[in-house]
Amino acid sequence: MSVLEGKDWLPIGSVVHLNENGHLVMIAGVMQRDENTGRLWDYMGFPYPEGNMKPGESLMFNRADIDRVYFLGYQSLSGIDFLEFLQKNEAEFCKRQLSAEQAAQQTGEAPASDGSVNDAADESTTYGSGQNLFEEQWGVGHDTAE
Repeated sequence: MSVLEGKDWLPIGSVVHLNENGHLVMIAGVMQRDENTGRLWDYMGFPYPEGNMKPGESLMFNRADIDRVYFLGYQSLSGIDFLEFLQKNEAEFCKRQLSAEQAAQQTGEAPASDGSVNDAADESTTYGSGQNLFEEQWGVGHDTAE
């Protein structure tokens, strides 16, 4: 797996191209739960170069949606520690992601598609508002001075 192919976790600030909708997106969050649908996503970002245009409308997407990395975000010692933290917690995140998707399939519910990029039930990207799943374990403001 390669960081430049978007297969490994990318640092915040990375700019990627999404294969399905042709958007350039700047990554602003990882391991996100869509607060509207409960669906779990690898990343949350904003259109590049426009940025955040409306509150609560960040773009949610998964690593599989990335077809090219245009810019690799800032890397520091704490950033590298965070990427290692993500890799260590990836199995738990994937387990939760799969459980949420299976629960939605069993109940016949599809994720909400308010303003989504793709209105199909198997959306691969969507707009929403996210929350990091491992915020408490990592800690907000973790060692930001370097």
